[in-house]
Amino acid sequence: MGVGAIFVSTLALSELRTPHNPPQGQEEFLATTLQIIVSFIVLCSIIIRGCVLEVLQLTEMLTRD
Repeated sequence: MGVGAIFVSTLALSELRTPHNPPQGQEEFLATTLQIIVSFIVLCSIIIRGCVLEVLQLTEMLTRD
């Protein structure tokens, strides 16, 4: 997940109708929440990848003889 996911979600939003407030129907609910959900998943992916790399480096440093 990364920049491509944000691009595709932005492209999908351009194809959906502008939602009312509150959303009326599933299509408008999707248009309201799509960008938020994708951005959250991309942010979590970046954080997890960064943490995994740091943990791997730390375990490599601790296991050296």
